[in-house]
Amino acid sequence: MKSAVHGAFALLLGLVIDLPTTAQWVRARSPGFEFYTDVDVQTALQLAGQFQRVCVAFHQLGGVPNPSPVPVRIFLFSSEREFARYRPTPKTRGFFQSGPDRDYIVLVDSGAETLRVLLHEYVHLVLHRSLPRLPAWLEEGLAEFYSTLRLDGDQLVVGIPLSQHLSLLAKGSWLSDEELRTFRPVTADAAVQTRLDMFYAQSWALVHMLLTAPAYRHASSRFLERVAIGRPTPEAFLETFGKPWNEALRDLSRYVRHGSFPVLRVPCQAPPLQRLPVEPLTLQESALALVDLQLKLGRWEWPESTVNALARSSRYTAEVEYARGLVALARGQKDRARMHFERAIQLGIPNASAYFEYAMLLSEDGTQPRRVRELLERAIALNPAHADAHFLLGLAAERDGQLAEAIEHYQRATRVLPRRTHFWHALALAYQKQGQRELAAHAAQRALMTAETEQEKAMAASVLRWIEQPGQTVTRPREGIHIPDAWRPPRGERTAEGFLEYISCEGERAWFRVRGVGGNTLLLLVERPDRVQIRGEAEPLSLACGHQPSVPVRVEFTPLQAGTASESAARGYLVALEFR
Repeated sequence: MKSAVHGAFALLLGLVIDLPTTAQWVRARSPGFEFYTDVDVQTALQLAGQFQRVCVAFHQLGGVPNPSPVPVRIFLFSSEREFARYRPTPKTRGFFQSGPDRDYIVLVDSGAETLRVLLHEYVHLVLHRSLPRLPAWLEEGLAEFYSTLRLDGDQLVVGIPLSQHLSLLAKGSWLSDEELRTFRPVTADAAVQTRLDMFYAQSWALVHMLLTAPAYRHASSRFLERVAIGRPTPEAFLETFGKPWNEALRDLSRYVRHGSFPVLRVPCQAPPLQRLPVEPLTLQESALALVDLQLKLGRWEWPESTVNALARSSRYTAEVEYARGLVALARGQKDRARMHFERAIQLGIPNASAYFEYAMLLSEDGTQPRRVRELLERAIALNPAHADAHFLLGLAAERDGQLAEAIEHYQRATRVLPRRTHFWHALALAYQKQGQRELAAHAAQRALMTAETEQEKAMAASVLRWIEQPGQTVTRPREGIHIPDAWRPPRGERTAEGFLEYISCEGERAWFRVRGVGGNTLLLLVERPDRVQIRGEAEPLSLACGHQPSVPVRVEFTPLQAGTASESAARGYLVALEFR
């Protein structure tokens, strides 16, 4: 099952990889952002300048969190064909991907809609870096609402109506209040796909009503705060507005029919539009940037051909060696990966993740704890916002009895990635060990709020009970720099055999569609690819998005609660995938 995605660049010295040589990539930089694009330079500069100014004004709004603690790299493609190599679904116009050293926003030139798509994904980035996971309708509604931000002189215009949503709301069949609340924006199921556009339209309209309508606007911030701390939507709505959740859609229907969508104008101090410096990229620089993106998306076949070609061209740089190490790691070739990471470090690579990945490989045999810790410390020296390095240093410090240092590392990790439940879990245990029961309870509650699987929820609840009722047994980190067994993927509650037919990718998530031997359909969600076990295939595979050639598989999964999808398809979290 080889991926159809192959190389994309013509390299020097006759090393030609499948891409027209006319593609010229450039890079523009602004504070906190890098723009990589092959569109017309003037178009790119105008977009980058507008985006930068709107972002500055956006963060001046009361309550809007600070920008990402790591740089944001934006890829803007001019070609639909090239963008198709990266997009998670055929309908995708842009997507957000988080990473330890930088965050990524990837989009295709969509004319007048490009800035709106870019802002939508940037809102997802801000939410990811600042809040626990919100209900899908609220996340997407906020992203759509703020995607229309525009500057008009010294005012930020907020809440411009979206005509495509208004048209659909006027003629389409709405989701019920329960459907909207529990809907997951997936695309693997045809029955759900037909409702996806309506989900986005209703989510946008509901957020618009909550944030701008006089009857709701005064208390909307309290509602958002309650949802953000883990209150179920119906309870938060009743507590805030004094009415049941099902009345929200009744009010929304009247709001939409009335057709008066308030547009807010907020005074701001946006910087003047400035021309950003532009650097033409060499073929090697653009190839490495796209290789890095592909690897962050979990794809390695095309990057492997590209980095091997770069290596054959005698361009042995630290970046090429690091990329070769990542490809080797993806293929399960740990000795080769270790060699490439070590060589990249010797060549002076400034990438924190090179040190982190090398540390993780060295930590497996447990024989070099001091060297591992040195590498992790070097990683956070290069990138103080490397959350995973802080977490592992916290475990090491706690092992060595340095509790205050451990807590500091755990705190840093939770500030950078507040949606990681095991960061909060470790912090809660450390606070309790230090005797700070109130802080321990707060961290345990955050662990429970951010837990996604049933196992994570059970663990967080166990820690909270232990803090509130001392004397109970609770899982604690083992010695050494590693993730405890209790935090590793569980074995699935159920198994099934069948054929892998389709993979629907959605940024950080994916749905695997498996046709069972009895003809039934399984839709299995992957939200943490690093926690899915792949078994039974001697030669590692590249699982590209889209249709699969009916590969025979055995799956382990944990069932999801019933949702809005067609009942003909069972749903669950994919735990293990075994090729037969």
